[in-house]
Amino acid sequence: FMWCCFLPTATPAHAEVISGAVRATDGDSLRMGEWRIRIHGIDAPEARQYCFNARDQKYECGLEATEAMTSMVKDKIISCQKVTTDRYGRMVAKCFADGKDLGGAMVAQGWAVAYRRYAMDYVDQENEARQAQKGLWQGRFLMPWECRRMKNCR
Repeated sequence: FMWCCFLPTATPAHAEVISGAVRATDGDSLRMGEWRIRIHGIDAPEARQYCFNARDQKYECGLEATEAMTSMVKDKIISCQKVTTDRYGRMVAKCFADGKDLGGAMVAQGWAVAYRRYAMDYVDQENEARQAQKGLWQGRFLMPWECRRMKNCR
C-alpha cells in the first residue's frame, strides 16, 4: 500500500507563475489552457484595427501585431508571472519565451506601445521603435485605448 501525493491545481485567482504552451489571441493577450492572460505594461492594436503605413495606405495593424506575438510564442513553453487580475478576470502578467520578455519585445518591434497608464516598463523600447519607425511607427495609427473608446475604429 503506497501513499502518494495530491497537489492542488492552481486556480486563476491564486497562481503566481504559470507556464505552458500558449496561443496568441491578439498582440497583447495569450491563452494558456483555461487561462486568459493580458501582457502587463503594453497595449497592442485591437485585433481588427487598421493603421496607415508610410505611404498612407491602410493595413491591418491588429493582425500584424497578432502575428508578431504568434511568431514569438509558437512551439515554445511560455512562463508568465502574475502582476494582477484585470476587470475582465484575466491574469495580467509578465510573460517570457526562452527568457525573452514578450511585452518588451512587442514594444521594441513597434507592434505594441508602452501602456503608461499602468506601467513605465517599456517606455525606452517604445522611444527606440518610434525613432526607428518600426511597426506601428512606420505611419499613423490610433492608440489602442483610443480605438477601444471609439468602439469601432476600423
